[in-house]
Amino acid sequence: MPTNKATGTKINNGGNAFPESYKGNDKPHEGIGDGMTLRDYFAGQAMQGILASYSDIERMRMAAEGWKKSGENTFEEYLSSMSYQQADAMIKERMKEASGDE
Repeated sequence: MPTNKATGTKINNGGNAFPESYKGNDKPHEGIGDGMTLRDYFAGQAMQGILASYSDIERMRMAAEGWKKSGENTFEEYLSSMSYQQADAMIKERMKEASGDE
């Protein structure tokens, strides 16, 4: 499980989004076909939604203000950070639903 460098806490990546099983010589090849993590998949989906919403000029201005306040070096880093924050929230909600803690 990856670790948040700033806080040292473990990050729940949600497991593999598209796992596949590869076998050769009757032995599975470790690490091949694991697919991306669910966290990466959710972040990619969130990023698409965020970028699609920027067709509205006012939303673009709001994003630029958020970037200035974030301390991130580039807009791309800010966008990535927002996307992973959304992915983490989705995984957290998913875990609540799975445990019945709605």
